[in-house]
Amino acid sequence: MILRRLHIYLIFGSFIEHVSALEILSVIFRDSLASQRLRQMKIENFTSTVISWYDK
Repeated sequence: MILRRLHIYLIFGSFIEHVSALEILSVIFRDSLASQRLRQMKIENFTSTVISWYDK
C-alpha cells in the first residue's frame, strides 16, 4: 500500500506560522472508518536523536 495523498484539515492551523522549522508533524486519527486497519498496522514511534533543540 502506498500513500499518495494526505489531506489534513486543521481547525486552528495558525500554529504552523509560528513553527517555520517544523520537521515532523504527527497525525492522530479519531473516529476513523479504518480504525481496525490502523490497529493492525505496524507503526514505529519516532525517537528523536536531538537532545536539545539548540544543538541543531
